Amino acid sequence: KSAACSIAKVPVVPVPLADGTGTEQILKSGTDWVIESEVSRDGQWLVMREYRPNGSRDIFARRWTGDTTERTVIATPGEDVSPTLSPDGQWIAYGSDDGGAREVWVSPFPDPRSARWQISSGVGGYEPLWSRDGKEIFFITADNVLTAAHVTTAGGFAVGKREPLFRVDGYRRHFTHRA
Repeated sequence: KSAACSIAKVPVVPVPLADGTGTEQILKSGTDWVIESEVSRDGQWLVMREYRPNGSRDIFARRWTGDTTERTVIATPGEDVSPTLSPDGQWIAYGSDDGGAREVWVSPFPDPRSARWQISSGVGGYEPLWSRDGKEIFFITADNVLTAAHVTTAGGFAVGKREPLFRVDGYRRHFTHRA
């Protein structure tokens, strides 16, 4: 654990915008570590996976403008990791070991409480990533196979065929974040 990882201990250095304007902004303070982050394609949201001193790993989000209050997105009793937003920003895929084995899930974003779909279908899963067109979610199974789950998001969410693509033995991977 290096101090460089702790947002609370990193000095804020002003970084002007390309046009020379802009001011520094502290996005996070405290003792929790931001380990992963992603900005929504429309630039409205910052999604973060945090590691807390008590060992928990949960997913949070905040808007860049307006109400910038950090809100809990995914926080189960297990470890919730690898958040990735769909291209349209309406869905969030993530890994979670809530309930035992690590699996890949999808929930509505920014309010996931209404539903949750299992993407990895009991084969274990981690490192989810949406395809650019939002029609697939790629993930690695527990036996190291990169897999594509075909999904539809129009008018709701549905998971279709899961297609094994190739083995990833020998490639760097980590269950808590995309490598």
